[in-house]
Amino acid sequence: MKYPLGHDSRGRPHVELLEVPCHEDPRGLLAPLNFDALPFAPRRVFVVSGVPAGTVRGRHAHRSQTQALLCPAGSIEVELKAACRASSVLLDRPGLVLVIHPGVWSAQTFIAADTVEMVLASGSFDPSDYLREQ
Repeated sequence: MKYPLGHDSRGRPHVELLEVPCHEDPRGLLAPLNFDALPFAPRRVFVVSGVPAGTVRGRHAHRSQTQALLCPAGSIEVELKAACRASSVLLDRPGLVLVIHPGVWSAQTFIAADTVEMVLASGSFDPSDYLREQ
């Protein structure tokens, strides 16, 4: 597990980069994600696809929700900012899971037109949970 932005004042990581085992054979690639491997219980899942290459999505933080970002196809560069620190993570294979905790601003740049992003969230959609300014 890697912590690209360090930890908050209580010692909790701002973001976590998890690697899940992938199984590949001549039939293809299987990348299972057991929810108990996540530091939160997912309550919602959504998929973003059909995004033109070079498009930036996200550009927000959440007040209370935690999210896990996966890129099952293509690649996404995720820009992250928290506590006067900045970093970026490249999600370019199905086995990488980026967990973003509350208060961390992020933006996702879709590198290729065939990129697919899957997001697992800790709560239902709530517009008041979004922080748009960085």
